[in-house]
Amino acid sequence: MERPRAAEATVSEEPYTLLKQPFLSISGHLLSVNGERVAVYEYVSVAAAAGDAKNVSADARLVKTPQGSMMMDWPGPPHVYKSGRVIVQYAGLNNGIITLLVKTLGPQFAGVSSCAGLEEDSTP
Repeated sequence: MERPRAAEATVSEEPYTLLKQPFLSISGHLLSVNGERVAVYEYVSVAAAAGDAKNVSADARLVKTPQGSMMMDWPGPPHVYKSGRVIVQYAGLNNGIITLLVKTLGPQFAGVSSCAGLEEDSTP
């Protein structure tokens, strides 16, 4: 994943944290981006990432797993992005993080459809 320029974000990896979602075929890493938790899943191919992206409904509330469909209980409003071999998940309200993810990865493919009414960016 292309890392944001230093002037735009402070990014660090949460050590020893591997993430597993039941609808994704690989484990991911948890990053702290300007103090917000962002999950990053890096695939070996674009096709593998695209295959897993198909498991997520447009609003990211319903996902397909090998056992069947299930409802997701995100800790905040979900935003899911795919760019090339990477899927990124952010569940939160920070407009600054959402804007940064859109600038870095392009528009989300799943999740809440608007930032309207979300709390203001709390980053300096």
